[in-house]
Amino acid sequence: MSKQPQLTLYWRQGCPFCSSLRRELALAGVSLSKEVNIRKDPLGAAFVRQAAGGNETVPTLVIDDVTLVNPSISQVVNAIGRAHPDFVPNKPLDPAPKSWLRGIQLGTVAVLIVVSFIIERQINSIASYAVDIANIAIYQLFNWLRRRKVVTYSVKADS
Repeated sequence: MSKQPQLTLYWRQGCPFCSSLRRELALAGVSLSKEVNIRKDPLGAAFVRQAAGGNETVPTLVIDDVTLVNPSISQVVNAIGRAHPDFVPNKPLDPAPKSWLRGIQLGTVAVLIVVSFIIERQINSIASYAVDIANIAIYQLFNWLRRRKVVTYSVKADS
């Protein structure tokens, strides 16, 4: 059994990519050994600039001695899996593509716009407003569904 991986996350406050990676690491059951806020640690900022070709690109993650700049969760899990073959993530990786959901969303919205137009012309505008409100609610529901992280993990073997 190999030792627990040493993970150091270089981040900065307000970075949505850092927050997202933290959340996905927690879902995968990966714990961080150390977190370095590059705004408060000049040596951390210098390390990130050196790793990212002069830019302060965060998140930057160091797994044992491997540095990943702005990695996806699948890159992180694969790097850990190569260094620690006994590592098994808690949950499945790689967010499932949701472009099909966007297609359904836009199709539904288009149909409801046409229905609203027909109702307004043939019945009355109050009924049309009700359809418009339903349309907005459905649009927001689809946005919420698309934002949800549906993750399926798979550790890829080196070729």
